[in-house]
Amino acid sequence: MQRDEKFNIAVHEASHAVIAYLLNVKIIKASINDDLNENHAGVTEYCKDKIFESGTKDPEYEQQAREKWAKIALAGFIGQREFSPGSDWATYGQRDYFDARKQLGLHMEVDEVAAREIMPIKKEVELLVIQSKKVIQSVAENLIASGELSYEDVKRLIDETPRLDSN
Repeated sequence: MQRDEKFNIAVHEASHAVIAYLLNVKIIKASINDDLNENHAGVTEYCKDKIFESGTKDPEYEQQAREKWAKIALAGFIGQREFSPGSDWATYGQRDYFDARKQLGLHMEVDEVAAREIMPIKKEVELLVIQSKKVIQSVAENLIASGELSYEDVKRLIDETPRLDSN
């Protein structure tokens, strides 16, 4: 795998991991591999919210949880696009976008209503990614070096790196 492609994948997974952490979702691990023939060249695994295990009768909590998971889903491509503006939508962005729509309970067809529903969430994630650019880069660089980071690794890197980008 080329260095640029590996960096794109690392940034993608680092963005999922950092935004999950900022939204109080514990990750199990973030990892990348060198084999692009596999289903996923990178994966971030999470400890799922209670809502996905047992359901809830509180619609407000359910909506907040769904929005949180949609933000995490969108974070990968949004972060990748921040570092590599020419990133391929079909390869990297489409899956995140469809995962976010699924979390929000939106139908899968692309239409104006679904786009309007997801736009404010996308804007929030874009701001979080911009504010966290330095820490995303640090996590990505460590992912490239080690191939896998645990929750404790990601937390340490977040704690060690100033979050707000001064640029």
